[in-house]
Amino acid sequence: MTRRPIFWVVFSALGLAGAIVAVQLFTVALPNVSLDISMDRAAAMADASSLADRMGWGPDSARAAASFGQADPEVQTYVELEGGGRDAFQDLMDAGVYQPYQWQVRLFAEGQVTETRVRFSPAGEPYGFRVRRAEDDPGAGNLNEAQARSVAEDAGTAWPVDLGRYSLLDSSEEEQPGGRVDHTFVYERQDVTLAEARFRLRLVVAGDQLTELTHFVFVPEAFSRRYADMRSTNDAIALVSSSIFMLIFVLLGAGVGSALLLRRRWIEWRTALAWGAASAALFGLNAINALPLAWMGYDTALSSKLFVFQNIASAGAIALLGAPLLAFFFLAGESLGRKAFPEHLQQWRFWNRDVAASNTALGMTVGAYILVGLELGYVILFYLGTARLDGWWSPADALVQPDLLATYFPWLQAVSISLFAAFWEESIFRAVPIACAALIGARYGRKNMWIWGMVAFQAVVFAAGHANYPQQPAYARVIELSLPAFVWGSVYVFFGLVPTIITHFLYDLALISSVLFASDAVVDQFVIVLVGAIPLAVVLWARRGGRGTAYAPPWAFNGAWSPRPVPERPPAEAPPLRESSAAPVVEEAVPVDAAARLPLPAVLFKVMGAVGFALWLGALMVDKAPPRFEVTRVHAIEIANEALTSSGHDISGWTPGAFTGGGASEGHEYVFAEAGFETFDALAGDFLSPPQWVVRYVDWTADPEDRVEEFLVNLNVDGSLRRIVHTLPEGRAGAMLGAPAARRLAEAALPPGDWEEVGAEETPHEARTDWNFTFRDRAVLTEVDGEGRAAVSVLGDEVGNVRRFVHIPEEWQRARRDLESRRSILGVGLIFTLILMFGVGAIVAIVVWSRGGLKVGPVWKGSALAAVALGMSVANEWPVTVSRFLTSQPYGFQAGGAALGLLLVTVIAGAAIGLVIALGHSWAEPEARVRPPQWIGISVGLIVAGAGSFAAAFLGGMPSLPDYSGVATFIPLLSPPIDRIVPLLFVTSALLLLAVAMRRFRGHPFLGSVTGYAVLALGIVIVPTALQDSLVMWVGGGLVGAAAIYGLVHVIGLLPALAPIVFGTVVFLDALESVLDRAYSGAMLGYLLAAMIVAVLARAWSNELAAAPSESSANLPAS
Repeated sequence: MTRRPIFWVVFSALGLAGAIVAVQLFTVALPNVSLDISMDRAAAMADASSLADRMGWGPDSARAAASFGQADPEVQTYVELEGGGRDAFQDLMDAGVYQPYQWQVRLFAEGQVTETRVRFSPAGEPYGFRVRRAEDDPGAGNLNEAQARSVAEDAGTAWPVDLGRYSLLDSSEEEQPGGRVDHTFVYERQDVTLAEARFRLRLVVAGDQLTELTHFVFVPEAFSRRYADMRSTNDAIALVSSSIFMLIFVLLGAGVGSALLLRRRWIEWRTALAWGAASAALFGLNAINALPLAWMGYDTALSSKLFVFQNIASAGAIALLGAPLLAFFFLAGESLGRKAFPEHLQQWRFWNRDVAASNTALGMTVGAYILVGLELGYVILFYLGTARLDGWWSPADALVQPDLLATYFPWLQAVSISLFAAFWEESIFRAVPIACAALIGARYGRKNMWIWGMVAFQAVVFAAGHANYPQQPAYARVIELSLPAFVWGSVYVFFGLVPTIITHFLYDLALISSVLFASDAVVDQFVIVLVGAIPLAVVLWARRGGRGTAYAPPWAFNGAWSPRPVPERPPAEAPPLRESSAAPVVEEAVPVDAAARLPLPAVLFKVMGAVGFALWLGALMVDKAPPRFEVTRVHAIEIANEALTSSGHDISGWTPGAFTGGGASEGHEYVFAEAGFETFDALAGDFLSPPQWVVRYVDWTADPEDRVEEFLVNLNVDGSLRRIVHTLPEGRAGAMLGAPAARRLAEAALPPGDWEEVGAEETPHEARTDWNFTFRDRAVLTEVDGEGRAAVSVLGDEVGNVRRFVHIPEEWQRARRDLESRRSILGVGLIFTLILMFGVGAIVAIVVWSRGGLKVGPVWKGSALAAVALGMSVANEWPVTVSRFLTSQPYGFQAGGAALGLLLVTVIAGAAIGLVIALGHSWAEPEARVRPPQWIGISVGLIVAGAGSFAAAFLGGMPSLPDYSGVATFIPLLSPPIDRIVPLLFVTSALLLLAVAMRRFRGHPFLGSVTGYAVLALGIVIVPTALQDSLVMWVGGGLVGAAAIYGLVHVIGLLPALAPIVFGTVVFLDALESVLDRAYSGAMLGYLLAAMIVAVLARAWSNELAAAPSESSANLPAS
């Protein structure tokens, strides 16, 4: 049919009609807002700098960054859903009552707290500002409330604000540590309202100067809760789709399907890797492309060079991790399609000159362009039709988006996102499931039923995966995208993947780049058109000079492809024949002394073990005496029930949940570092929150807006009551106290101390007034700049919360953030290295398995053990998981989402661990697979554990607390053993893989270097925290760590059976140390059980790695 001229005439006419409809009705059909953006980015930054210089805002030598967008997107959502609809939102902007879209310019300088943000309307009129000043800046002088209000209103009139339309709603003040008093005044506009929303103005006077003028809209909390509850249906649909996608399309379809094809040598990976690397690189470059906008979120406490490095490193990580992942999707889709549809053109040869010159390729390419016109017309008509239906909503958007123009190359965002989406979505949503269905049908019959059933199924799954967009009803995107996805699937069935990729790419490119064509970015428009024309240009170039052909060559089709033959190995030379009368010769096993394979004399290992044990014992002798939970989870809930009932609260029908809280915090670190151990110990339990029970009560049967109400009952480890925290929805009626009456309630609730008020904030509601008071204890932390404070919330006439805490100086926090930012590089580096190691290890294991070189026994054993341990851990910790659910979303949705997510993690992590374990077993050198004396592994484990414990105990830092997480589980006794199995498997398999890889690839110019860099990276990231403050100490510690890891993996490479013993010893000693802590009832027995299980698993695993476990540990024949 596609060869008939009439088809192309009709098809082209429909495509052209769709394109015309899309162009003509785009602004009518798709929800958009009309903006007159007269100010550009350069003008915004120039005007902001000029205004800051004139007003003396600072900082000195400021650099500028600018962004354009909505100050609060929730305002638009509220107006369009409950405030009059889309027209009301447009009228709001046209009338100038409020400017949802604003230019925001940030003036900042590295290392300075002071910074200024200036806001302009789209037309360029000044619309507000905020000057941030350091808390220790004393200012020029303080004012009382009346004087500060006068300053605020006098300065406010200098801006385009008519304060005659506003009335004062509330005021508050706060004394800063430097002595400056800041006053905040909130005004509410009286002449204009918007349903239950209110237009407000905030003026802040710091000392004697106006430092903030901000227009904002108060959106009722009840709407936010209703909207979040409504959105949960969208998220639930998308969650189900994502689960099906991961389990069926990725794990079963792409994973199992590719593995089976790999065994038949049906995989072509080089081209897939090239396309995957190109797509990931473009995506990574797009992250760097947005660096000009990233400065809006830059923390001036950090080095600007470090900030740039982190952004570039993140982009590099996207490219490095994305390349193999995308390559896997691409090769799975292409290989399965090549097997299932022999009549299709080979995907990777479509652009071959001889193939591209054919009418076949021309027709597919031109057809893709025509189909884009049809689909764009469809989506426009879809939105035109649904706009008239009750209950259908999609948020309006601005056609002009200056932030896109702020990037280095605006066109790159549209191109990278479109290419990424088209390639991976078509590969994994279209090719993988449909090709698998075709192969199943070919094997078991009814092939067409399987194919077209899957075409329909994948369309629904694909569309449902986009349901979490902000649209209503929840199934709106499912209906919208099911038809295009069905069409793409149909095109794939008949013509292969290339036409669907081209169509998808051009479709996304047209929609994403529409904002560029609404601007004056001529160069970017030209690039977009040029990129969009590349597929057609390649085909036309191949046909130049009359080189076009009617048909593609036969070798270009999938059916002509065949796997490369496996090279035949020469037959092994037969042993010489002996006389039949001669007795058979039995080859004797050559004994191998395991200790002789060690790189150091055995006595040195004994010495290391003794030193390690001494270090571990020395760290153990440090007097910690940590708090011990004396009540169980069930008992804590009973105590909390009684506390609430005796306080007059009716909690019948409420759901309780308990978890542990308190312990180490930034406040703890500050006091320990600056005030010393004695002060730290004195404040522990009061201003420094100790370990405690937190019992939370939620009424899941209440309406979304009423689910805000909840109780938190904090109990000490002995079960005594610490405090009750009550949270109320803002719509709940209550008393409307003035400041004096509310202050008396707050002061009466304070614990004993030398208290001085430093802040009072009023929060008026429709039917209740809340207050938040802050007090300072003048007798606490007198020797340092920090302060012991208490915050008291008064809800109507009820005290809702009393919380003591340590106020940390701003400069200390900034210095710590800078240090933590540098340290985060280590943490991210470790995670990146481990993910890369396990990801690559799992992939290589599958390849080795396909070639018959993988021992499958360890795969099943390791995967099963890891999956069972993870599953038991998830089930045991379910009470803690449930107790932390958000009240803004329904219980059932969160429970289902958590269960599905944890199930996926269990399956994927278990499989990855099993594959990496098996690869380590398979790559171990035969001559190295002997059973070494156990004391060697124990000695190495002792030095590792001893060094770690010694560093934790004596290299500075706060006293550590035991792991209390098990006390809140279903069965606390099972928590210690369950939670130590997966780390044992994970770390041991990583060490084993690294060790055998170093032996296997030694001398290899590339792979040998990769393993060396992995060792160096691990050495750098395991440097103790106390050594990270100094670059010299960090580098020195990194080199020592790298040398230690190199020595460890070198020993394991020589004797792989040591790996489980080494890390098993580390985990065993950690469990024994925890036995002494007795963190909670049942912990001692639980950790003893954990130590026993770890010892048994480590010994069994070591035997598995040895060639002949039943033989003597000293002398074994080589395998």
